[in-house]
Amino acid sequence: MGNTEHKEEDSFALYTEKIVPKPSVKYRRLIRAAKFFVAAVLFGLIASGVMLLVYPALEKRMVQRNTDKEILTIEKDEYPSEEQDNTETKETTADDNYEAVLQTTDAAALKNVATAAIKSLVLIDVYKTDMGNILTETQSATETVGLVIGQVNSEYIILTNAEVVRDSSSLVVKVSKATEVDAELVGSDTDTGIAIVSVKESQIPSKERSSIVTAQLDNSYSIQQGDIVVAAGRLYGQNKTVDYGMVSGISTKSGVDNSYEIISTGLAGIEGDYGYLFNMKGNVVGISMKNTKTTFSVLGISDLKSMIQELSNGNSPVYFGIKGQNVTGTMATRYGLPVGIYVTDIELDSPAYAAGIQPGDIITGIDGNMVLTIQAFSEKLYQCESGQQISITAKRFGGDEYKDMTFNAVIAVK
Repeated sequence: MGNTEHKEEDSFALYTEKIVPKPSVKYRRLIRAAKFFVAAVLFGLIASGVMLLVYPALEKRMVQRNTDKEILTIEKDEYPSEEQDNTETKETTADDNYEAVLQTTDAAALKNVATAAIKSLVLIDVYKTDMGNILTETQSATETVGLVIGQVNSEYIILTNAEVVRDSSSLVVKVSKATEVDAELVGSDTDTGIAIVSVKESQIPSKERSSIVTAQLDNSYSIQQGDIVVAAGRLYGQNKTVDYGMVSGISTKSGVDNSYEIISTGLAGIEGDYGYLFNMKGNVVGISMKNTKTTFSVLGISDLKSMIQELSNGNSPVYFGIKGQNVTGTMATRYGLPVGIYVTDIELDSPAYAAGIQPGDIITGIDGNMVLTIQAFSEKLYQCESGQQISITAKRFGGDEYKDMTFNAVIAVK
């Protein structure tokens, strides 16, 4: 019996042996996790090293590229003094000898101005997204005109109508019947109604580029009542139309942080018209006012140059928030006022309001620069950036005299 039990015990020895797995099998998952962790750490260290070495070089390259970027510079015009006004004023009015003046105007000179004006114009198609179907774009029923005013960074800079293009999803510029190119909205200003769009030169065939004329912006302060002018743009409901007439009157419109000369002509205007006014040198002196309905009237280009320059260079319009009137030497003597910018109104919640400027204050400087006209003030202001702090010097009447005041303001975007 003993032998039999011993044999059975031997025969099952294989199945009763305790099996111990190798460490490599037992800790396989742990080893895999450790390897993954080490790889992740190494990757992070390598990536950090690459960023430390490469990023400064990339940043330097980007800064260099921005530094090398050209900007559009427009020569500004000095607002005429009282002496200039007096010596340059003509006795002729728009009603005096109107037909005689037009008849004596050189027809060939008029034709040359009109031809060049048309060559500086392009048509702009506006496309807007259909809100019922966000994948669908529809062409606007309103087509507008643009004026080529410069070439920078291998792009054409085009001045046009803000009211038409500002809500667009895409823009197409028609250089000719055969050439249409995509355009980019660079910036716009609702107060003046001007917008800037750009197109790349490379998109336009060289033959077409050679026919484009870049318009020159002239000094609109030199325009006087009775001058012969050429209008070009969307006139009488038709695109790329030209006409000529006489300056019938010049007035001034007060705006926020600026004032604008309004040049009126004897030309008829209908709602939707939009165009540009050229002097007899063939240069631009005005751009359509917003919502002109009965006559073709324009804003003098000299008052818009600073805004046009900033918009063309991709800068958002900034504002201070005052309306003002220039105190000339004659006014200063007559009313006992300091020479400067008499503040007539303050925009509520504007930087000027927050700084403590009040109606009746007379502004004389900005950041240490003397500014005695609202035109000079706006030129300095538009050079500032949103969030920038500026110092305003002014005079305020207190008791029996004007006292010097200094105000600090933080400029904001409109």
